Amino acid sequence: MCGRPVSGRVDKKFCDDHCRSNFNNKARSRAAAEIRLVNSILRHNRRVLNSMVMDDDETYALRSSMDERGFNFNFYTQQQTLDDGNIVMLCYDYAWRHIDEIRVKVMRWRTELTEAF
Repeated sequence: MCGRPVSGRVDKKFCDDHCRSNFNNKARSRAAAEIRLVNSILRHNRRVLNSMVMDDDETYALRSSMDERGFNFNFYTQQQTLDDGNIVMLCYDYAWRHIDEIRVKVMRWRTELTEAF
């Protein structure tokens, strides 16, 4: 990997332990950076949902106001299809679903609420 000749076993990939460690550390740091980015977006989404629901268990919001707060609709932790066919996205302990092109219903998620959402 570093350009120096590799000697020894036929399946040997690295010239020494230092070269092997560098390669593995770089590979792990790339993966860890991607995970940190996704986790950061999910945490931000949860903060936005939390600020919208606050003391109420549910609320209705405009999609544009969520966009303004930096909410990313493409990132969520789980997706559920309700008995009536509606799809609900979850971000940890909060859930949302699109009512129409403009409005979104947001609520604190509890498993017994699947019919009420």
